[in-house]
Amino acid sequence: MKLLATLIEALKRKGIAHPERHIAVVRDFLGVCTMVRPRPWTSDEIRWLRELYATRNLTPVYFTGIRPEELNQPDRLPGPADEQGDWLYHALLRLFSDDVE
Repeated sequence: MKLLATLIEALKRKGIAHPERHIAVVRDFLGVCTMVRPRPWTSDEIRWLRELYATRNLTPVYFTGIRPEELNQPDRLPGPADEQGDWLYHALLRLFSDDVE
């Protein structure tokens, strides 16, 4: 989480108003891969991400336009009760919000 918070802060300092559009996160059972771009992810690149996680058995955590049914699949991890997505997804959403101090 500290790495993600640092990346978000760095993007903001570069003048990027919506850092959430520049970050994608996928995971497997061994680790997390965070991808950061200087420009927002395009729809073609998001399509590529979807193909990547589907063919490599990765679990998407976050990217622009992620759908609820994509969260926490195929490797399910704990998350808030009655919510879709794991704790990492929900923590990342908090980091993107303006309410975090």
